[in-house]
Amino acid sequence: MENYTCFKDLPPGMTRVGRLQSIFGEQVTLIQVAWGEKRPIQKEFQKLDVEVMRDPEHLRMLEGSNIGILVGPASGNLISIDFDEEEAEKEFCEANPDIVETVRSKGSRGANYWYLISGDYVDKIVKLKRDGAEVGEWRGGGGHTVVDGLHPSEVPYYISSAHPVKVIEFSDIHWPENWEIGSLEEGDSEYDALVQEYGPPVEQGKNGGIALNEGFVVGWILRENDLLYDLDLGAFFTFSNAEGIWSKLDSKEMEKMIAIYLNRLARECEEAVRFKRNQRLIASIRQQLEAAAATRLRELRSQIQWHFYAALNGIVPVIPPDLPQAPIAFHRGYYLTEKSAIAFAPSQPCPRFLGELLTPVLDPDDIHLLQRVCGLVLIGPNDLQKIVLLEGSGLTGKSIYQLILDTLVGLDSVTQLRAENLTSRFELSRYVGKRLVAGRDVPPDFLRQKGAALLKALTGGDRLNTERKNSNDDVPLKGDLHAIITSNAALRVKVESDGSAWERRLVILPFERTSDPPKRILNFDQILLKEEGGGILNWHLWGAIQALQEIEAYGDLLMTDEQKDRIAKRVRESDLVGLFVEECIEKGGIGLSTEQLGASYREFCTSRGLPAESEMSFSKKLRSELEHRFQAQPTENFVTDAKSRKRGYYNVRFKENAGQG
Repeated sequence: MENYTCFKDLPPGMTRVGRLQSIFGEQVTLIQVAWGEKRPIQKEFQKLDVEVMRDPEHLRMLEGSNIGILVGPASGNLISIDFDEEEAEKEFCEANPDIVETVRSKGSRGANYWYLISGDYVDKIVKLKRDGAEVGEWRGGGGHTVVDGLHPSEVPYYISSAHPVKVIEFSDIHWPENWEIGSLEEGDSEYDALVQEYGPPVEQGKNGGIALNEGFVVGWILRENDLLYDLDLGAFFTFSNAEGIWSKLDSKEMEKMIAIYLNRLARECEEAVRFKRNQRLIASIRQQLEAAAATRLRELRSQIQWHFYAALNGIVPVIPPDLPQAPIAFHRGYYLTEKSAIAFAPSQPCPRFLGELLTPVLDPDDIHLLQRVCGLVLIGPNDLQKIVLLEGSGLTGKSIYQLILDTLVGLDSVTQLRAENLTSRFELSRYVGKRLVAGRDVPPDFLRQKGAALLKALTGGDRLNTERKNSNDDVPLKGDLHAIITSNAALRVKVESDGSAWERRLVILPFERTSDPPKRILNFDQILLKEEGGGILNWHLWGAIQALQEIEAYGDLLMTDEQKDRIAKRVRESDLVGLFVEECIEKGGIGLSTEQLGASYREFCTSRGLPAESEMSFSKKLRSELEHRFQAQPTENFVTDAKSRKRGYYNVRFKENAGQG
């Protein structure tokens, strides 16, 4: 793209803000726009001016968002003319050859031409039309133009600065003859703007009745309220300035809001409207609001280009190599629906958490691994596809740690993992909008149950469709959830032909107490969070920092040889038939009957205190293992030492020290 550059082309040492100021001037007022969108993040952004550019926090937030220019007086009378199509741009250039050599910017199509206006001009946004069809906008004030970041079509915004911003007077502009330049004389009221976009609120019917324009009411509500409808959760959210998050509105609250606007319309416009207010009308307006405000909050959050944690007192950027000394302010562009109950306190320690809960039951390497893998749970999706097993006898603190982690993640973002129900019709819908699935004190065969394969999908990045009760629409679910499972016994996984995949995903942390447990402390998780909550959070976030550095350098978390061997051994033991063949059978000899092999296998399992596979499952897996390892084919006519014929395999034998049933 000739003469055009974007944020990816920054010279070394230059910030995105610095680049824009060098092009448009120091007088420009830059505002935060949601990444990949055109919607401003800041409330009442039209009231900002160049003074905001002195705020270090504002400048820092600009670097992580799309960036817009607040046009008009707020930026020293810098305006843009937006052309929706190349033909309109060409017509304007042909009519104005003396002023077209100026800064231009563009997204996916069309272009914006930038000018500094000297003297009087129209400081508002006006539609430009050709033969009744919109071809662009005059942006002279009260709005913004996005110039840096990512366009909704996922292409960068580009700027051509081959020429400086041209200084002109409004009268220097010659509009093409067939253009309608709208009301470039006097500003419209909010009501006029709504009528222009949606039509009048009510109209007289042919028989003298009142016909309500529901679209006007929808537009009115959206103009006066920060309102989004999350397609995944099937709920409306409104932004709370006090809390800094998007708060869920239940159906009664939405009905009340719509009713209030209908009453306002009746007072301000036509009393007869009051009699039209009924449940059918409210339901119709609600459906139109759902369509107009529809989005997926999870996808909007995923577009933020850096990791962060929503603490009670603000946003904590988690960007290696360090944590900040203080959190930054909440704003609507993070699209948060929940924040932690724990405040960020970077200097607070957590001596009881480490000294009384973890150190007595985990060795130092495992404490460090726990810190890193669970630190990642707090800051984003499960990109590493890990499944964390916290195992050990009772009274070792596993459940206490799980409760603490639940609080750090946010209770609304955690749900119970029910492997036995994963294949049922509506079960997957329980996981929509969650970050962590928790299996609590599960039995040893938990990961061998029928739905265990779906756990791999929930944590392995698969895209799933879920079915919600009382709805005909499928809800998409991306399988990037974290999974942490506690058990008093060693969990065996259901290994089919994917042992290496399980080795890659599992993290096993054995909680083992070497001395008698201390006196039980009731509600120890709540005590620790109350006394050391900020320190416990800080400890986990430092773990996330270290984990991100390891992922950047090595593509995964680093583990000790002992930790790797622990996982490999578990996977081998989970595949008991494969382990039996590996340890007990070798190539050679006359052969073995299926009866001999089955008896030896059961003895093998008994010696390890592990339950054997069913006879049918054993026979199927045995055949696969023997064919794969020794190219041994089954036969119905294997001749035993007793000269009888049975099912069996030729050219395999027991190893010298292996049991023979």
